[in-house]
Amino acid sequence: MSKLAKGDKFPNAKVETLAKGATNVADLVSPNGKTAIVFLRYYGCSLSQFDLSNYAEKFAEITAGGNSLVVGIQSTPESIRKQCPFTIPFDMICDPEAVLYKELEILPVDDMSKAGGELTMSKIQVIKETTQIQHGDFEGIEEQLPAYFVVDKDLNVLVAHYSKEMGDVPAPDDFAKLFSDGKCCCKK
Repeated sequence: MSKLAKGDKFPNAKVETLAKGATNVADLVSPNGKTAIVFLRYYGCSLSQFDLSNYAEKFAEITAGGNSLVVGIQSTPESIRKQCPFTIPFDMICDPEAVLYKELEILPVDDMSKAGGELTMSKIQVIKETTQIQHGDFEGIEEQLPAYFVVDKDLNVLVAHYSKEMGDVPAPDDFAKLFSDGKCCCKK
């Protein structure tokens, strides 16, 4: 498969999830709204922990109007349960072997010095100054970049974004705009 673009069909892959166990992607999308599928790195990554915590805290706002959120991550359900100190209200695609990442061509960088940028450095500073988040278990691909997609109930891709740095994922406040007009405010 090649990288997804607006107008493509998101694959209805068989996946392992945190809440539902084995299922298909189609079983994770909202029947009444749009679904954001955000691929992070792995749970032990401080950036991923920060994003997951913020998504959990603002879940009701993110999913207002019948929209939904699914997060893909390169961790096992057991690893997430072991490390995560809060309840995760959305489902997570657990892909420790990066099978779906590879299928969607969500690629890692070849050199970690290329994974940071202004968004990443700014987010790392916020994590250091305002949270108690510490790096957890190393899992998945350390050089992994994130990506995010918005799909409708039929898995039609409305938004496809492949990040060029680790910190380039929507913040909770970005989802309303992402769901309404397909634009994200990530690049500030």
